[in-house]
Amino acid sequence: MKLFKVIRYNWIMVWLVVTAIILTSVVSYAAYTGTTTAKRVVSLSNRDSILFTSNYMKRVGTDIQPILVNYPEGTTPTASPVVIVEVRNYDSSGNVYDKNFQFKVKARLVHSNGTDITSDEWTAISSKPDNYKVAYKTYSANNLTDSYSNNKLTLTNIDQYLCNDVNEDIIFSCLGSDKTNYLFETFYDVNDIITTPTYGIRIEAEIVGSHGGDIDDIWGMMKVMKGGTSTKSTWEGKYMDDTSSPKKPADYDGINFQLSGNTKGKVKLTYRCDCVEIDKDDYKTLNLTDPVDTSVTNYKTLTIAVNAETTNMYDLRFYWIKAPDTSLAFNDNFIKAVFRSE
Repeated sequence: MKLFKVIRYNWIMVWLVVTAIILTSVVSYAAYTGTTTAKRVVSLSNRDSILFTSNYMKRVGTDIQPILVNYPEGTTPTASPVVIVEVRNYDSSGNVYDKNFQFKVKARLVHSNGTDITSDEWTAISSKPDNYKVAYKTYSANNLTDSYSNNKLTLTNIDQYLCNDVNEDIIFSCLGSDKTNYLFETFYDVNDIITTPTYGIRIEAEIVGSHGGDIDDIWGMMKVMKGGTSTKSTWEGKYMDDTSSPKKPADYDGINFQLSGNTKGKVKLTYRCDCVEIDKDDYKTLNLTDPVDTSVTNYKTLTIAVNAETTNMYDLRFYWIKAPDTSLAFNDNFIKAVFRSE
């Protein structure tokens, strides 16, 4: 009874003590759950936003820089150069975007530095550059055929969508349950393959309708240029992304690296295996064997047999296997190619 009397005459003090205990519990719980949430790590390869991918395109809104597709030194194209652009609903680890979605593809002719050709400039061009084209090339069982949709779209200075035979925009579909890879061919003017070409092609894959809102349109700009006049027999490797300062590899979701040459031999490719890995599709294309460890920690090397008489250019894609390392730079300490003749 004495306890109840104490509580009755000191009820304010009791209320304050109980309230303090409750608040302490809430704060402790919030701090605990907050710490747990902060420690969660989201795998980059599983982010939905990078499951709409391409070999030459990146998310719209990122800085679009011309991608150089070089002809090796000492070679001269005799036919319209062709660059295949891939559009996929999965990443290099095979993670598929788990929702159905559709997209359209549009393209236009631009200056080789990536800037638009204005209406006045286009009107002033006496001989229109009509050899720049884009086509969707159908394929069966992953093998390309000679079948084009509505032939080839001749590009102008304004965006045009790829159309079917009745002039309707083609809608490309990706199912969340299937890994899908669409192939598009971009054609260039053989007479414009010079050291500083006049034109390039901007291409964009544009999402149509509802898809959950967690993937973005992707775009890219390519130009094909000729190297120097040297006839040196070799192969070389170069980064295909914008490497100008202050750009770093960590600024990109993946790294595009090109091998090109004009002779036969082997290329030794060394890279930071603790940071990146080569796209699995590229392993199939080049029939690559598993890379081997080097004497230097965190580096692996693989050897690629090359023959320019068969193929004189390979585009490789490296994807991050962990959060991008901001200390890396575009140099030989990241990815390096060394040629050895036979």
